[in-house]
Amino acid sequence: MLSELLIPAYPMFQLPLFKRKKVIILGIPYDSSQTFAVGSRFAPDAVRLASWGLEEFSFLQRKDVRNADASDWGNIVTSPGDFKETQKRINQVLNQIDPKRLLVLGGEHTITLATISWLIHNKRRKIYLVLLDAHNDFEQHYLGNKWSHACVLRRIFEILGPENICVLGLRTSSEKALKELEESGIKYYTAFEIKDNESILQSELKKADVVSIDFDVFDPSFVPETSCPEPFGLDPFVVVKALLKSRPIYIDLVEITCSVATSPTAILAAGIARECILILDH
Repeated sequence: MLSELLIPAYPMFQLPLFKRKKVIILGIPYDSSQTFAVGSRFAPDAVRLASWGLEEFSFLQRKDVRNADASDWGNIVTSPGDFKETQKRINQVLNQIDPKRLLVLGGEHTITLATISWLIHNKRRKIYLVLLDAHNDFEQHYLGNKWSHACVLRRIFEILGPENICVLGLRTSSEKALKELEESGIKYYTAFEIKDNESILQSELKKADVVSIDFDVFDPSFVPETSCPEPFGLDPFVVVKALLKSRPIYIDLVEITCSVATSPTAILAAGIARECILILDH
């Protein structure tokens, strides 16, 4: 077993631990730059435990997640307050596992930058990223920190370029960051546009190699425990239905700030994780 990993007390949906399967589940409990609610370092374990209270069978996909070609590999030991050291640790683990399909439980949104960087460097393939987020996260620096979760899309843009990114569910921004996002050429759709035309979700997600779901994309009435909640968000069921038509190689669930398995956010995240595992096992 890798020394950089912690064994989970409750493996996701009681899936086997540390097996070389098609779908790898990995927790990255890093939350050093969150700017409002904090605590997403506790989410991977809370979501895993919540999964033990859910049925393993998906009515949406007519499959039992326990039959998926999937294994839980626990949590990476991160370095609190040090993104570059955490990125180094993520690279070490992913280099050794070399997953074919990956579900990551965050953690703050900066972990997406680390995993995207690894994918680009190691898989050497073009990647189309669909990022579901209430915020544009396009600040150049935030409070002097270029590795803040408020800058993650800016850093990913510097790697992928505008043509390989789409943001879905945007509904809040500073005026300056929105102007710079529009000047960058990155395609985005607001939550209001998606509410008027849900086919946008399916058409973009169908193209995705990587799907990153910041839980603040959902309305706070569904997800009360996320780092920076925003009203007028999306319905999780609408997003999951659209996701069923996608065939990504990587999905992450980030900015979940719950710490107990009985919270509505942990239970919803576990349900979404079940569907994501089955989607990745295609």
